[in-house]
Amino acid sequence: MASESSETDKLRVFFLPHFIAGHMIPMVDAARLFARHGGVTVITTAANSPIFQNSIDHDVSSGHQIRIHTLQFPSSEVGGENLNAATLAETSAAIAAAIEKLQEPLGIPRIFFNDGGYFSFCASRSVIERKPGSEDDVVLLSGLPHRIELLRSQVPDWTDLGSLLEALGESEGKTYGAIMNSFDELEPAYAAHFKKITTMKAWSVGPVSLWLNLNTENENLCNRGKIVNVDQVHEREILNWLNSKEQNSVLYVSLGSLTRFSSAQLKEISHALENSGHPFIWVVRKREKDEYSEIFHEVFEQRMKENKRGFLVRDWAPQTLILGHPATGAMVTHCGWNSVMECGAAGEADGDLAFVCGAILQCQ
Repeated sequence: MASESSETDKLRVFFLPHFIAGHMIPMVDAARLFARHGGVTVITTAANSPIFQNSIDHDVSSGHQIRIHTLQFPSSEVGGENLNAATLAETSAAIAAAIEKLQEPLGIPRIFFNDGGYFSFCASRSVIERKPGSEDDVVLLSGLPHRIELLRSQVPDWTDLGSLLEALGESEGKTYGAIMNSFDELEPAYAAHFKKITTMKAWSVGPVSLWLNLNTENENLCNRGKIVNVDQVHEREILNWLNSKEQNSVLYVSLGSLTRFSSAQLKEISHALENSGHPFIWVVRKREKDEYSEIFHEVFEQRMKENKRGFLVRDWAPQTLILGHPATGAMVTHCGWNSVMECGAAGEADGDLAFVCGAILQCQ
């Protein structure tokens, strides 16, 4: 009876990450932390599980109770299973609609995982209340601790986003609480404001990637976000290249998994990096049907290999491994919250790391 009771009382947590790599990776980090204390199941689809299968396999082999449960997803109806593969707004909207079809009352406590921090949550709530129209040249995000004004072009079209944000807001209101990938010292005013505008409990657990930086196993860092059965750059090549550089000398450039640049923009970035005088690692996202860009980057990559000035990585890179290396001194990022958190975690573990932000996604 006692053993039956203890088995019944044992913690069991189910994680359902949104179908985009930037949300899946930090949420799976949180799931892996939970698995140190109880049974964990990550619910996803067959097309998305390879993004974190390596990490889960690593933890299972270490004796942790974590597994993946895959669901059938109407990918043929919506055109894909994750937003990284969705190139059209219509496809993204269709994926969101398909996710909505999977929702049903479960009768168990539900916790909302916020991977964007307190400020983004509060700003989104302000947008929901403001409902900006197309006639507004400047949008004031009212009710926040600071005065925030945005150009209309910087705010997504409310007709496309409004119903989704409102549905998310309604769903959040029914949750038991929120796990925030942030820490109060980073954004104290907005952590306090969050408590004023919601009735949710909140736990600040960020950066969720920090424990990975403190883990000395490079294999664990390399597995994070690496897609299984896909031909990608070998981590040992990156490590050997970094080991050959002086401390804090390398610039790491990664501008997000959703950002796609034109050939002209990529050419300008490559010239800037080459002329900077600093060794660099640049993560370049592949563009479909762009032979000129491919040829240019092959020539550029070969030149960088010959003079040992730069290292190009296609599509995916072991970011936490690179950021935590003593040779990496700065990162140029697209302002993505995961990158901000991972820079903070690397700085905490390694002592110092600078990062330069550019709001690239808003300009695309």
